Amino acid sequence: MKIIWQGLAIFSLLLAVACNSGESPVTETVFPEITSSRRGFALQSPEDDTHFVGNWSGSLFDGHTYRSIPLDGGSVRFTLDAAQTLLLTLRLRAEDATSLSVLLNQHHLKELQLVPKPPSEYRVLLPRRLLRKKENLISFVPDTAARIRFYHLAIAPPGRSEPAGITPPPLAVIQLPSTLEYLMRTGEGHLNIRFSQPIPRIRLTIDNGEDVEFHREWHRKDCINLDLAKWPDGIRRLRFRMDGSTMTFGLLASQRTRFLNSADPYVPETPEPGKDSGMNVLMILLDSARADRFSCAGYHRPTTPHIDALARRAWRFQNAWAEAAYTLASTATLFSGLAPDQHNAVSNYFGGLNPGILTLAEKMEQAGYHTAAVSAIPYCGRAFHMEQGFSTFIELFQETPQPLASEFPPRLDQIIQESAKRKKPFFAYLHMREPHIDYLMPPPYYGSFHRGYQDYPNPRFLKKLKEIYFGRKEHSTRKHSPQDLELLNDAYDENLLFADAMVGKMLQSLKDHGLHERTAVIVLGDHGEGLGEHGEIGHNTVMHPEGLRIPVIFAIPGWSDSGGVISHPVTTSDLTASLSRIFAGAPLPGTGEKGLFRARPVPTLVSRSIFFSEYHNHWSVLEYPYQAILTGYGDSLSCRVINIENDPRGRTPLEHPLHQSYFFQRLVDTLRNRRLEKITPIASSLKKKEIESLKSLGYL
Repeated sequence: MKIIWQGLAIFSLLLAVACNSGESPVTETVFPEITSSRRGFALQSPEDDTHFVGNWSGSLFDGHTYRSIPLDGGSVRFTLDAAQTLLLTLRLRAEDATSLSVLLNQHHLKELQLVPKPPSEYRVLLPRRLLRKKENLISFVPDTAARIRFYHLAIAPPGRSEPAGITPPPLAVIQLPSTLEYLMRTGEGHLNIRFSQPIPRIRLTIDNGEDVEFHREWHRKDCINLDLAKWPDGIRRLRFRMDGSTMTFGLLASQRTRFLNSADPYVPETPEPGKDSGMNVLMILLDSARADRFSCAGYHRPTTPHIDALARRAWRFQNAWAEAAYTLASTATLFSGLAPDQHNAVSNYFGGLNPGILTLAEKMEQAGYHTAAVSAIPYCGRAFHMEQGFSTFIELFQETPQPLASEFPPRLDQIIQESAKRKKPFFAYLHMREPHIDYLMPPPYYGSFHRGYQDYPNPRFLKKLKEIYFGRKEHSTRKHSPQDLELLNDAYDENLLFADAMVGKMLQSLKDHGLHERTAVIVLGDHGEGLGEHGEIGHNTVMHPEGLRIPVIFAIPGWSDSGGVISHPVTTSDLTASLSRIFAGAPLPGTGEKGLFRARPVPTLVSRSIFFSEYHNHWSVLEYPYQAILTGYGDSLSCRVINIENDPRGRTPLEHPLHQSYFFQRLVDTLRNRRLEKITPIASSLKKKEIESLKSLGYL
């Protein structure tokens, strides 16, 4: 039967998943209709993964859309309703290869002579005699084990106009009869699939990667409903086989949407108070503070008695996650409300916050606040353009490379006095160095938990800790004795105890000035810290919960006085969005429906490691209660999945054949959406004082 290329039926899919408890809201994701004029393959889209055979690797990190062919070649499969001559159009960039063989259904068609950079276009005729009704396979074999990037791949009848390129939203070429597949979470909710017209025959198979668990066939159906609670919580693969006499272009995407129960007692009845621009706002950030080391979170040591007292009259978010495992990107997210791969200040040495981004401080200044910041860390400094919106910006590291927490209480007093002179409420951001290494806490905090180094200051103590933390230079790997790790943990706890005492002094200062009933106080961390768990020490690339779970304690007098623990997952940018709405009266651009207290669909939470290069990044993908840690790139990509609710230390990774594909899809989905709004970073400008301070922190 001759293929009709114009006026074809449109296939669209609507996917809605909602909790089946209470009256939780139902959300619908409607995908755009796809016209027959789009015949390009989406080169970086999980919806189109079914077309790419072999270990193709997609671009995730450098802002471009392409797929790289595996070293031993790769293939693309597609289906036809009837055979006819087609034209294959490619746009490639070859790194090392000089030629590329193109095969159709194992028949050699052409050897392309490749041109090095920039990307070049090639065309190959696909003769009708070699094409099959139903499935066909185009194979690409390079002459050497080289990397070839495919920026465009399209198939159309000769003479038809070709699409210039793939632009969002990515569209896959799907033709009937065809098989579509995608991965999704089961265990709760419903799946509702609707078609724009009845499909003659639809066969659905659901499997867990090993065993087929469901098989059913429908005739002349335009809607399918499945109760996902029939299957245990986990990842399932859905395969659709659709038969018909027409060819249809379509998009099939998997999405998991989880909802907070509107009756959750942990969510305040009034999610956010109205604008209150007359209240002072004090935000205290403890660098490298892990949530599980706060005694109010159940830690066995009394590390945070003053913060505990604050938490009793505050909302404590016990499931708060940093969106980056290091200070620069995390602080830029806190200031902008944008994810790291949106604001793009991800390189510790080459980029800072773009001045074109509207920051929380600028928003607060517009709302009539006296804005002030005090920082002990260069990554929260002028060199990385973090001063935007602050009328007062104090860099303590310009005075000494290792400023201590004890320098913050008098600085807060200065801010209070200055705001009184200006007759304005204050918005103060204090970025303390503790409990980050070096562990310079003075007595009585020094020696509170550790034994063996009684004198203070003790050079041997600091030297020993640096050897544990950074590793001896002559050793290629870190292997520490239990005694070493015990000392490291003791020192971290003592440093946190020191920071807590200074927080207590600042809270007392608010009382002394008569401001404690008119000041909202937020205590948080920028990222966590590995202290030997999973063989990891430090942060930057520590993607396990100890590296990403942060404290967030939010106290607003008159509203949070009764206190409470909120258990749903939130991120740093959720805090920024809530602060902007509550105190500045409007959200920051790009924060959308984010917020700490909003009973909304909980998205997939993606966090990144420090940026090294396109090929060396670590990622965390959280879809509560599952966390996936992805490392590597392309063929070397690995995925480790843990249930952080049942196994918070991650001692027993979950073994599931579909995990890697599922969480990789979640990662690609998120990064692709963020890249649409990606902003160019501004070059940093490190000077002598910043370099000295960064050296003391172990970064240089």
